Amino acid sequence: MKKRIVSVLLIATMSVGLFSGCGKSGGNTEVKQNENSNKITLMTQDTTYGKAFDEYIHKAEEATGLEIETIACPTNTDDRQAKITTILSSGDDSIDVVTINDEMMSGFKNTGYLEPLQDTVMTPEIMENFHRNICRK
Repeated sequence: MKKRIVSVLLIATMSVGLFSGCGKSGGNTEVKQNENSNKITLMTQDTTYGKAFDEYIHKAEEATGLEIETIACPTNTDDRQAKITTILSSGDDSIDVVTINDEMMSGFKNTGYLEPLQDTVMTPEIMENFHRNICRK
C-alpha cells in the first residue's frame, strides 16, 4: 500500500512538472531581436572539439566583429533533442543560433521553429562557396 501511494504521488508530481511548461502565456510570443547587440549566443555540440573549436570561434569573432558566446549541447542524442525542443517550444530567446542535425531539421520543418536563410544569410556570394546540390531550393 505504501509503495502504491508513493507511486501515485510521484506520477502526480511528474504530471504537474510536465504540464507546467505547456500552454501559452497571454503575451506576444514574437521574439524581438536586439539589432544593436554585437553578441550572439550559439548552442552547439561542437564545443567538444576543445582548442580547435575555440580557435575557430576566435577567428569568427575577429572576422565578423561579433562576440560569440557558446553553450554546449548535451552530447547524448535524446538529451540534445529534448533540450533543443524545450528551448524552441518555450520561446526561450537566450539562444540565438542552435546547431541541429538532419533528423531534428526534418522534425522541426513544419513547426515554425526554423527560419529560412535564403534572403538573409545565404546570399549569392555565400552560396558560391557550396556545392550547387547543397544550396538548391
